[in-house]
Amino acid sequence: MTVITARAYARIGFMGNPSDGFFGRTISGRVHSTVKEHYHQQDPEVIQAMQTLGEYALTCKFALLQRDYETVGECMNKNFDLRRRIYGDAVLGEKNLKMIAIARRFGCPVKFAGSSGSVIGMYRTEQEFQQLAQAYQAQGFHFSKVSIDPGPVCGSDEVSTS
Repeated sequence: MTVITARAYARIGFMGNPSDGFFGRTISGRVHSTVKEHYHQQDPEVIQAMQTLGEYALTCKFALLQRDYETVGECMNKNFDLRRRIYGDAVLGEKNLKMIAIARRFGCPVKFAGSSGSVIGMYRTEQEFQQLAQAYQAQGFHFSKVSIDPGPVCGSDEVSTS
């Protein structure tokens, strides 16, 4: 287990393993091309999903600045659920879905960290972190602790949308 440390206000776990899609590799362009095509064709479901993902990102940014980790976790789970609906399980891959399922089994918020076969999740206690680490490692996944520093606490009137 690798531990990455920094001044931290929230505890974030990072779990990773190569995707089982595309012969063990995630190829971002291939994964996103179908959704991109639907977006350019003005598919209402995809257009709405992209707008909603943007709203989640903005809500999450404000929540991080306020250190409202409950809302951050809700945004993470909603982000994953929407991406799963748009892309489908076949594209996401069994191993990626397994990483999500492990965290959710513990009631922890979790989402993809990008398109490279990794997820990022939050946990509440050090004991929960240890249980997560054991669960991921038991399934052959790598597991690292990542800490974030959102910076100074901002009042709602100080939060910028830029």
